[in-house]
Amino acid sequence: MNHDLVLAEYNSLRGEILQINQQIKHLFQITMTAVLAILAWGISAKDWIILLTPAPIMLVSVLMMLSEMESMFRIATYIMVFIESEHPELNWETRIQHAGGERGRAEKYNNVAIMVSYLASAVVSLYMSYSIATNSSPVKDDASGWVVLAVAAGTVALALLAGWRIARNRVGVEDVHVKVWETVKHREKHALRDAAEHAGDS
Repeated sequence: MNHDLVLAEYNSLRGEILQINQQIKHLFQITMTAVLAILAWGISAKDWIILLTPAPIMLVSVLMMLSEMESMFRIATYIMVFIESEHPELNWETRIQHAGGERGRAEKYNNVAIMVSYLASAVVSLYMSYSIATNSSPVKDDASGWVVLAVAAGTVALALLAGWRIARNRVGVEDVHVKVWETVKHREKHALRDAAEHAGDS
């Protein structure tokens, strides 16, 4: 392939990775702003239902982050397998994976910070909601209130479980994608070779 075309594809894909990183940061900022505003409103209004609202918001946020990170890993490993392996002068993603250590730890600490923020918000949300609910006679006398609390707690648990995947080091996740792309590359080479052989026979 023409080197200029390769470089254009490389820069385009690297730009997508940077854009996804910004989207994840932006999503985190929006989520935390919304959650803190809702918590302040719920505490001020002493409304335990409002205080449960952050749970589904954080769950959706975490799932969206996972989706964005999977896209980022797919792009990064595609670059490694299809571009950098053929053009050693373009080796940013390959070096990042081989270096692992410092970059991996930096990303892991950043992801852990995100999940700690969500965990702290979830604890405040559930604790304040529980405190207000237990002092509310309609909830005391109605089992449905406790069901709502239990569902909210379960939602938070799911969000944190999904978030655990975010907090993991990227190296292990990337290895999976590398193997997938290498399999695709291997099949494509076989297909091209078979096509060339058939063309020669004819």
